[in-house]
Amino acid sequence: MSQDNLSGLRFSVEESVWFQKGQEVSQLLSISLEPQVAIQEYDQYVSIRGALLLTGEYETLEEEAHSLREYTNEKHVESVLVREDGTAELSHAFPVDITIPKNRIQNMEDVYVSIDLFDYELPESDCLQLMADLSITGLYGEQQSHVREEEKGWAEIEEPEAEYEEELEASYRNTAVEEVE
Repeated sequence: MSQDNLSGLRFSVEESVWFQKGQEVSQLLSISLEPQVAIQEYDQYVSIRGALLLTGEYETLEEEAHSLREYTNEKHVESVLVREDGTAELSHAFPVDITIPKNRIQNMEDVYVSIDLFDYELPESDCLQLMADLSITGLYGEQQSHVREEEKGWAEIEEPEAEYEEELEASYRNTAVEEVE
């Protein structure tokens, strides 16, 4: 098949993470979101597992912030390293676990995960909200049917595209939301 038949899937991701008392943000200096995933091929499907890695640098608040969220069980930033000069480095991983039917892929080398759009808001000094568009490229726009040898008992494989995309989106939402909420 030619490259013209290839397309991809897109996901919009919205997540929030919270900073613990003493780690609140005065000003973000830098921030990035990068996919760190492994793509593995199995008999009937391809698995994309790993994380979206959030990293950044920011200035901490000089005075102690008083948050009403001190005793909530919100998802906190996994790693914050505060330096003597009041700047801090943050690191947080959002898990990714996506399964794609193998008949959507002709060549594993064409499959890539990328972040097309990334934005953030800092509504409070202890909360960072992220919005990102994630895409998986190198897939067929519609599932390709594989006709196999009838004598071995194999049949033509076809699955409705809309049903597959709903299942894939639900799978990603369940994984990411459970980790962040």
